[in-house]
Amino acid sequence: MVRITEEEYTDFDGQVRKVRKIEAAQARIAYPDGTVEEYSDATATEWPWTPEDSPPEWHLFGISPKRLLEQGLCWNDVLISLLSENGEVILKVGSIAIGITMSVNSTVYLAAKEIQLDG
Repeated sequence: MVRITEEEYTDFDGQVRKVRKIEAAQARIAYPDGTVEEYSDATATEWPWTPEDSPPEWHLFGISPKRLLEQGLCWNDVLISLLSENGEVILKVGSIAIGITMSVNSTVYLAAKEIQLDG
């Protein structure tokens, strides 16, 4: 079951920030050639320091970047959608890049900009 939460916290400079998180979602990657890949149990966390004049940036986990790596390091024509249990799009992102956490686990994630949903 997909869980969508919003957490509020005070950051290092005293600003109150809200961070949205989506857990246990189905992820669909749409490539420009019409190919579609799907992943289950994807997680997305909003990056709290996106500039105000820019669309929100999200970090996506649980999506294999193998084909994305084969195509280069930035994919402007690739779209990723996170879906609810009934297939409704709850988040769509583009302008994708790969990130890596600098920790013992060295987790790979996708960083992407939110695309406004129509309707």
